[in-house]
Amino acid sequence: MAWVDYTFLTSLPQYLKDVLDFDISQIVLLLRFLAFIGVALCLTAVGYVNHENRYVAVGLLGLSGFFAGIQQAGYVANFIDIAPRFAGVMYGVGNSIATVSGILSPIIVGALTSGKSRTEWQIVFFACAGVSVIAAIVFVCFAQGHVQDWAIEELPRFHSDNLRDGNVFQKDSTKKREDGGPNK
Repeated sequence: MAWVDYTFLTSLPQYLKDVLDFDISQIVLLLRFLAFIGVALCLTAVGYVNHENRYVAVGLLGLSGFFAGIQQAGYVANFIDIAPRFAGVMYGVGNSIATVSGILSPIIVGALTSGKSRTEWQIVFFACAGVSVIAAIVFVCFAQGHVQDWAIEELPRFHSDNLRDGNVFQKDSTKKREDGGPNK
């Protein structure tokens, strides 16, 4: 399954652009927004499902997981979009920060659901839905889909005089510094 996940994650945007002629940044924005809203709607609906319709709750939770997967794909791909050179480091830092919720969530849910009632769980699901809606708004307002200026690497300039030395990407060694010091 990892093969499918990574193929979609790394190559699907290229297919959408090359074959279907989509503007990738607009597609990512739309999919992420729909995914956040989809999670919110599913979790809100789960909060209203009673014991007699428990299979509906399972289906809604599964559908919520589907939407969460779309969120994850957009989240990971966005690091590559804005800073290809630093995507791994940025993902590591972002994922580390996001993992704090994995520590706090069970503690908070445990405190909210001590009575094990549907009403208590509604609070949990509504809180998750609220986080998804806020995330959708923040993403639509602030997300970028192009390489940021700070992430662009300046490549060394090519100097034809250095061809004979085999140092093609070295600074031009034929020019002397104005202060008479050695070239660096």
